[in-house]
Amino acid sequence: MNSFEESIRTSNRQGRHAWERFAAHRSHVMQLLLSRAQPELTLCILGPGNLNDVELGPLLSVYREVHLVDIDEAAVCHGLKRQGFSGSPQIRVHSPVDLTGILAGTPEREVLAGKRFGVTASTGVITQMLQSVVDQGLPADETTKVSLAVRDRHLMDLIELTQPGGGLILVTDVVSTSTAPELLEAPPDALEPLMAALVADGNLFTGVNPYRVVALLEEDKRIASLVADAEMTAPWLWAVTDDRQHLTCAVTAIRAG
Repeated sequence: MNSFEESIRTSNRQGRHAWERFAAHRSHVMQLLLSRAQPELTLCILGPGNLNDVELGPLLSVYREVHLVDIDEAAVCHGLKRQGFSGSPQIRVHSPVDLTGILAGTPEREVLAGKRFGVTASTGVITQMLQSVVDQGLPADETTKVSLAVRDRHLMDLIELTQPGGGLILVTDVVSTSTAPELLEAPPDALEPLMAALVADGNLFTGVNPYRVVALLEEDKRIASLVADAEMTAPWLWAVTDDRQHLTCAVTAIRAG
């Protein structure tokens, strides 16, 4: 097991008991997933880890199948057992799957060859993926280059895994209250203006500027023809640890064609 895979597993072990703390965040994620559900559709979740971000019961009542794609099979199995869905015929686990491409040495690969889903969602895993790039100890300019390549590849994964007319959802944390403590005192309707100001000041996690992600989906020549109706949700605070929250939002779009 290399240092990248071990860092992911360590993070997941540390988050095994975060179910209660994630309640408000999970409510936002579930609202996004349920709003796009139809009984004939399948749902694919990229990077679910311990499944603290989602509640499987409501999802399985409105989706035909739920597919879980993660590098850490032990974390996914732990989450399934806690929610009482180990062995459910409606759930498919795809693991270990490296969503970054780091283990393969390149982000250019197909995550689940030939599979397409009615809804594909990335539930907060992108910052974990980008941190894994930072942890490789590359020179600063190379770290930025690889991080952006991983981000763009992750967007393409979301698109390529979604059937035409289906929905894709990227949930991402943007900035921590460690560097933006003013977020803790802000009312909900002030979070979006604060996020815009923080992003403009460069106070955000590398590679996850949600305004830039929307712009890529709308304007990038490789991507724009593949999606429609790209938009960003209102942000919320996610209690990632007992003493730290992350300002979080989602970018959604429809797979074109």
